[in-house]
Amino acid sequence: MGKTSSEVKYRWNKKAYDAIPLTVPKGRKQDIASFASDHGESVNGLINRLIQTELGLTDEQWKHVPNEVTAAAMEEADRITTDPNVQGFNSSDELSAELKS
Repeated sequence: MGKTSSEVKYRWNKKAYDAIPLTVPKGRKQDIASFASDHGESVNGLINRLIQTELGLTDEQWKHVPNEVTAAAMEEADRITTDPNVQGFNSSDELSAELKS
């Protein structure tokens, strides 16, 4: 027997997303839902957009979180580019000459 659409969506969402329960003052839930609807968004979309904006992330950065190895490599690259003790090269020819010396 095949999986139902909701079972498939549930499995995908569990694998691809983290859930953050949100508590708001009594009576604000409808205000938030109305505001989101008036602006053509779902409540979830509104909250995600606000958080993304506050974090200063592009759509690509928001949607694609690097894995642990990639994140560590990115941090190391940032550290290297700002470390005055790390020699840099402006071209592959410069790097090649250094490797040959």
